[in-house]
Amino acid sequence: MATVAQAETLLTAEQFAQRPDPGYPEELVRGRIVPMSMPKPRHGYICNKAGRIFGNFVEEHRLGWVFNNDTGVITERDPDTVRGADVAFYSYNRLLPGDLPDSYPAVAPELVIEVRSPGDR
Repeated sequence: MATVAQAETLLTAEQFAQRPDPGYPEELVRGRIVPMSMPKPRHGYICNKAGRIFGNFVEEHRLGWVFNNDTGVITERDPDTVRGADVAFYSYNRLLPGDLPDSYPAVAPELVIEVRSPGDR
């Protein structure tokens, strides 16, 4: 008896953004959903501190946007990858002031800060 392998349906960044929140962290890696572990308190503290310091400077000088809390950043297309940045900076040249998009920005941030957890290799 012959078996037919079914083609896996890969998601785009736009499809991934439309999904309801599953209640736990996920990223999209080359079109596939990958569950993420919850960060521990030290990780959250360092991310928050970096976001506050950097965000206050950027806001004071009206330079752009600073996002944290694993805001989605498209890092690859076809197949799509969306990673959650610990802290990301977009200048107003890349992401205009005003209303923020409802989906992931089509442009890359100028800076991404990733906080390594003690167990990361």
